[in-house]
Amino acid sequence: MGLSEIFLKLLSDDLRPNQKDVVCKIHKHAKFTLKLIEDLLDLEKLNRGEFTIQKTTLEIRPLIEATVQSHQVHSGQKGILIFHHIHQNITIPADELRLQQVLNNLINNAIKFSPRGSIINIVTDNHEGYFYIKVIDTGVGIAPDKINDLFKPFAHIGSLPTNHEKGSGIGLSIVKKLLELHGGNIFVESEKDKGSSFVVQLPLQ
Repeated sequence: MGLSEIFLKLLSDDLRPNQKDVVCKIHKHAKFTLKLIEDLLDLEKLNRGEFTIQKTTLEIRPLIEATVQSHQVHSGQKGILIFHHIHQNITIPADELRLQQVLNNLINNAIKFSPRGSIINIVTDNHEGYFYIKVIDTGVGIAPDKINDLFKPFAHIGSLPTNHEKGSGIGLSIVKKLLELHGGNIFVESEKDKGSSFVVQLPLQ
């Protein structure tokens, strides 16, 4: 991955188009492999009870804004717009790195399974002692009989990415376990060919 980055950053002007295309593919596959290794290591630690989180007093608005911004290139490649509706900039006790990992996974999935030119909405709310983050898309959706399998590692749910993107198949299982470590949970509402809504639930205290 490091070598391909050197070629793209320092030697890009010296590469012919077909050479640059090959280097881009090498870099893309290296990034995917690194992410897969990281996910597998996280899942193993979670399953063995060796994974710990470090809670701090975390402001929600800047976290969501920064996470959305980090996905602008990916969403822009498909002409997808991401809007966030943060009604209150409240603070919650959470591990910033791990909550960002949760949001990254959900937003990345929303982009992956949404058609070109669509819209993704991120909505926040809080009531009865819990804070909620909803990631809502209008993508391919999930069949009702597959929703219960979503959070199982390597589950096959039948929904295909709209631009042949790859996935590790374990991201959502990690998301659920991370939220449970926070004392929270995740819920899904979906309809085939009409979109999905992933709802993150976190305790306010």
